Order: sequence, then C-alpha cells, then structure tokens
Amino acid sequence: MKAKYRRYYLHRMLKKKEIRYNPYKRTIYRFFDEPTDDKHIQSLNKDFGYNVQLEIR
Repeated sequence: MKAKYRRYYLHRMLKKKEIRYNPYKRTIYRFFDEPTDDKHIQSLNKDFGYNVQLEIR
C-alpha cells in the first residue's frame, strides 16, 4: 500500500513541475534538450518501471 502512495506523490511532483506524463502508459515525456536527471523522474523510472520518452520540439 505504501508504494501506491509514493507513486501518486511522485505524480503530483511531476505535475507541480509541469512535466508531462501518462500514468496509464507509464511514460514520462521530455524534450530532448531538457534534463532527465530529476530525482522524481528517476524514482518513477527505477522503482515503478516508467519509460522516459524524448521528444523533438
């Protein structure tokens, strides 16, 4: 149960930072020139299996 709340906390942090993501596809969208070393992105990627997809502007 604790992991579920952590995941929703990380979703809120991404939304607060205006980072686009899709929880159903478990994908975080970043532009190729933006950093992907954010601790919240890394946590979702490592602990919950989210993918980081780079986009071209």
